[in-house]
Amino acid sequence: MTLGDLAWLIPTIAIGIGMLIAMVVKPRVWLYIVFLTLPYFLADSGIGMSASEVIVGAFIVLSVVLWMIMKLAAGANLFRWWGDFLLVGFLVLSVTNVIIALLNGVEFIDWLAEWSIFFLMLYYFPLREYYGNNEEELKKLLIMVAISTVLMALYSFWMYKMRASEGGMIYAYQLLSSRSRLYGPVFVFGIVFGAAAIFHVKQLWTKIVLFLFILVNLAGLVQSFTRSLWVVTAGCLFILMFLLRPKQNLAFVTGTVLFIVAVYSIAMWYNPRITTLAIRIAESRITTSTQFKGGDYSFETRVIEAEAAQRWVKEYPMSGMGLRAKKVNWNPINQEHWNNSFIHIGYLSLLFKFGLPMSLLYIVVLGLFSWRGIMAMLKTRSWRGHSMIRATAIGNACFLPALYITISVAGFIDTRYGNAMLAIVFAYSAISYDLAVSKEKSQKRITP
Repeated sequence: MTLGDLAWLIPTIAIGIGMLIAMVVKPRVWLYIVFLTLPYFLADSGIGMSASEVIVGAFIVLSVVLWMIMKLAAGANLFRWWGDFLLVGFLVLSVTNVIIALLNGVEFIDWLAEWSIFFLMLYYFPLREYYGNNEEELKKLLIMVAISTVLMALYSFWMYKMRASEGGMIYAYQLLSSRSRLYGPVFVFGIVFGAAAIFHVKQLWTKIVLFLFILVNLAGLVQSFTRSLWVVTAGCLFILMFLLRPKQNLAFVTGTVLFIVAVYSIAMWYNPRITTLAIRIAESRITTSTQFKGGDYSFETRVIEAEAAQRWVKEYPMSGMGLRAKKVNWNPINQEHWNNSFIHIGYLSLLFKFGLPMSLLYIVVLGLFSWRGIMAMLKTRSWRGHSMIRATAIGNACFLPALYITISVAGFIDTRYGNAMLAIVFAYSAISYDLAVSKEKSQKRITP
């Protein structure tokens, strides 16, 4: 443990204890604390967890589990439909995975660290409980998530600045290697929801705030230089256009063109050399994405990684190898054999670690919540006027393609940010659907 870790221990423990107290006394304050600490906890470096990360993660996971136990003991109606039962059922049944993992040489503490990440999905329940009763509560949830997203973007910018300052960003490779790929899918999430929401608010100042929010997330996405996320963001926004009114689409296209021209002009005026380098890198990475080949070693790495995992999946299709189980494959980037447990193709990772039955259960849960989100979009599509219920339903439905594609190319399923995002997506799906149904029923009662 380093001196830096020790310096963080006391405030980290204090925040954790405050989180547990708030969970009992002021649940909404508890959720505020959780979302303010998520940017730190989700900043997975990929090289292990520091002592403060372990403590923060333990408090975040432990508090939601204790909240679930308290609510169930008090007789609260948490399980309202099949998706709720199956989500909790997956988490309960997944404990049996420890036996498989231990038999395959995984240390219990390593298995526990990865297994506990899945419990972040349980935050869907308190989010729905405290922010799902009316549109005003939903707005508060959207604001809380947005603030957390902005904090992630600021941290990502800071990381990029630190890396870039080491080399001065003179050459193209320095511009690319300085990138911070943290929170990439979160930025896609923010852009899509911001774009959907900006057309469903009335006040000009709210539109300005949403525009700035989109701008921050867009900047975070661009500086990640993650080509797959650029492509899926464009795809999600294209789908969004089919769900907007003709006048909204006209404003959307016009505003986008003017924004691109303005940004390009300002960037060229400020630093034409860096701007030119950035555009060349962007063009190169988008081109290699559309050709379905890496242009570097990333695509080759995924293929080799998948082939290594498939051999074990074929040998143990029902049980899998267990969480944190490792496979040996060739790493073309470092030109060496690599013994690790991460698999970029998330669906294959599920099969490798959980086996077929548990993987199917997980996919069913994901599909059920996705379907509920799509139904919410269909129910609200014909609504007129300004409605954050409709904005949430549309934004959530438009983000779903990005969710499934991200699982295919970036793991996602067994990552911290992935499970935290799933909790929010599940909450948005359930809340927008419930509020849409509630509004339909109230209108039927009014109509003679």
